[in-house]
Amino acid sequence: MMLGPDLPRIQAWLQRWREKAVRAAIKTFQLIKEEERRAFPERSYFKLKEKHPEDIPEFNSDEEIETKKADTINTIFDRGLEFAEYPHEI
Repeated sequence: MMLGPDLPRIQAWLQRWREKAVRAAIKTFQLIKEEERRAFPERSYFKLKEKHPEDIPEFNSDEEIETKKADTINTIFDRGLEFAEYPHEI
């Protein structure tokens, strides 16, 4: 089908697949939020975000995220913490 000449059929199939994928992602994220609240009752990010939204930083662009990431990495090295291993990207 994907390599066939019926472009409208392919586009309709892709649209249905995308809609299904979005629904699955939303449903899964809701489950993640519920489990996170159960695992960290008073320290839950989502619970704190609801109670104190002013304490959660808002980023308006990828550039702001990259800037904050660079600031965090620089702080780690400035404080002499470069010896620590970070298994996940900051």
